[in-house]
Amino acid sequence: MQIPQAVTDELHSAAAKTVWPAVVVGLSVSSWGPQEWFYVFSGFFVILQSAYVAWKWWREAKKPDDTDHAGA
Repeated sequence: MQIPQAVTDELHSAAAKTVWPAVVVGLSVSSWGPQEWFYVFSGFFVILQSAYVAWKWWREAKKPDDTDHAGA
């Protein structure tokens, strides 16, 4: 027996709506409050952004120069 598409769409929608409340409950169960979690997530974001910028600079540094000095 196959589940109708409308039912699966409703299940996916309901599951998506329960993710963030489940995350909030899970984080609330720990001994840390929202402020501590904000610090953790902010630090994680800074680390990710720094790694991205370093990767981008490294990739651009490895690119050959676009200037052609042979014609000068």
